[in-house]
Amino acid sequence: MIFPVLNGESSTFTTEGEYRALAGLPSYGLIKGIQIDWKSIEVSNPDYLCLTVSRDVREDNTIFLWAGKECLLEYPADYVSAGQRLRISLSESVLEKIETGESLRLTSSARLWVVAENDRYPRLGIGFTDGNEVNDSLGRLKDSAITQFGWMHGCVLDGLYELYAQTGDKSYLEALKKQLRAYLTAEAVNYESPRNKIAINEFESIELTLPIAVIAKLYPEHPSIDAALEYLESRTSESGLITDGWSTTAEGCYTIAYPLMLIGKQRNDGALMRSALKQLQFRREALWVEESLYLRRSPKGSHSFQHWARGICWYFLGTVRTLIASGQEPTKEQMTHLQELARYVAMWQDESGLWRNFITDAGQLFDTSGSSGIAAALALAANRGWIDAAYLQNAKTCHVAMDDYFVDGGFLNSVAPNNKRGEKEQRANNRTCEPFALGLYGQLHAALLESQ
Repeated sequence: MIFPVLNGESSTFTTEGEYRALAGLPSYGLIKGIQIDWKSIEVSNPDYLCLTVSRDVREDNTIFLWAGKECLLEYPADYVSAGQRLRISLSESVLEKIETGESLRLTSSARLWVVAENDRYPRLGIGFTDGNEVNDSLGRLKDSAITQFGWMHGCVLDGLYELYAQTGDKSYLEALKKQLRAYLTAEAVNYESPRNKIAINEFESIELTLPIAVIAKLYPEHPSIDAALEYLESRTSESGLITDGWSTTAEGCYTIAYPLMLIGKQRNDGALMRSALKQLQFRREALWVEESLYLRRSPKGSHSFQHWARGICWYFLGTVRTLIASGQEPTKEQMTHLQELARYVAMWQDESGLWRNFITDAGQLFDTSGSSGIAAALALAANRGWIDAAYLQNAKTCHVAMDDYFVDGGFLNSVAPNNKRGEKEQRANNRTCEPFALGLYGQLHAALLESQ
């Protein structure tokens, strides 16, 4: 990484008490613009200007790079998420401007905040890459994969925890605790929600409870655990189904059933454990239809996101992690379902080893996040003899294929975007660079270590 000299006002967002940046890191507001001064630094043909988003954006947005009044480039940054890495390709004409030592300025059309230079996560500050860094994906998982609290952060926490469990390497545990300190106090989990609201022991979505699983593993008496259980109870129907109040979604296998089972097992609470298994059964009945999987089913019975890779990841990985947390062997019915899930995903795995964003659609680009999660589920289930051992090779092939998608020294690229704009946008073949995907990759890596 090559870091420029910056001139701009930064903020940690804490003084107003209404919002804060990613993990409380200092951030620059691009809407007002910041200066990049190259006069004091030697530049060696960088390929990308890299920024890390520090607050969620839910509108169209464009980043501009200026030299005086001349706009050198425009970069789309629509609906970006906290923690997302923006990699702005630099053309020869832009490089020529840089080489002259002329000051450049960044602005954006919407209120976009990006991480400023800092000591805690230095690779997340504004910088340039030249494409020559050696890939260290597990190193980046430890030192740079901080992301928005909720389902995204849960993926990273699980990756770090599983790597620590398999290797005994305390650097994974130290990185995990460092990340949690951005959100945990002795009394609460204190974070900015995906809709940019401060939440203290509050949850506005069933997707936000995933990190509670790792919190429970490390700090089983932490007050946030009971707060999460109270929230999930408030979202429980008379039948026992837990939803956000509308659709039944695949995410619940991972973000609800898994933490419920883990906490229930810790507390010897049969009701929690039974509720966890109910969430899996409800979702199987609602989403597994004629040998294919959907992400959502509405109360009226309509389905959406058929064959979506990350939806399959949430369902399959969540199911396997929940059953592992139970400490029991799957029932005959559960085992049969795991085997049919394995056959389903293996049928649509590309010869490269990855899965496309909609796995049956050859016109789709690959999604490294969904692929990592699916492969991790295969490996975890195969390790326990719940599916044929041959499926372990499917997971290994995916793991090797992932090497082509690491950038900037180990960040994971080619990730299907955060699902904020529905199925049509997911089919548009846009791809991002996201830390949560690196967390899923870490889970895959740990599962393969377990198989050795």
